[in-house]
Amino acid sequence: FFQEAAVGVAMVKGVLAEKPTVVERTDASHLPPMTESIMFKDVKFAYETQPVLETLNLEVLRGTKIGVTGESGVGKSTMAGLLLRFMDPTKGKVLIDGIDLRDVSLASLRGQMALVSQECVIFDQSVAENIACGKTDATLDEIEAAAKSANADGFIKELPEGYDTRLGENGARLSGGQRQRIAIARAF
Repeated sequence: FFQEAAVGVAMVKGVLAEKPTVVERTDASHLPPMTESIMFKDVKFAYETQPVLETLNLEVLRGTKIGVTGESGVGKSTMAGLLLRFMDPTKGKVLIDGIDLRDVSLASLRGQMALVSQECVIFDQSVAENIACGKTDATLDEIEAAAKSANADGFIKELPEGYDTRLGENGARLSGGQRQRIAIARAF
């Protein structure tokens, strides 16, 4: 038992001692709300010696919806990681409204974004509590508006107690797609 605990403590210490790969500039500015576009300009990225993105040029105008598809390992998740600045490009720039993300504070960048992965965390609470966990003072009107934006309102109203339905551990009462819709509503 003690040996297992010591290994666990050593692992936690190792994680806490890691230096972040992305460092915020001391003179980082506040990123204003996006009004125009997100742009990947001549972006290259490699994990150590493994190239993933080679000269990516892409502009996504505000209000535009895009889908990024491809085989495993072609850089879809890397694009999201670069946009959230979990890592920086090896070369090139990621810009929002012409502002290089390396010039802005991480808090002001990430405060404008939400990441919804395929594996969503759903708590053993009500639908409303799950949606509002990112904004605990959200009103029922705000929660319902977020659910409508995520195309979740329809199936939520069909649940036994609607927005008051308890979802069970890890959303056991929902399908995978429904869990993802709840997570998207949480992001809204």
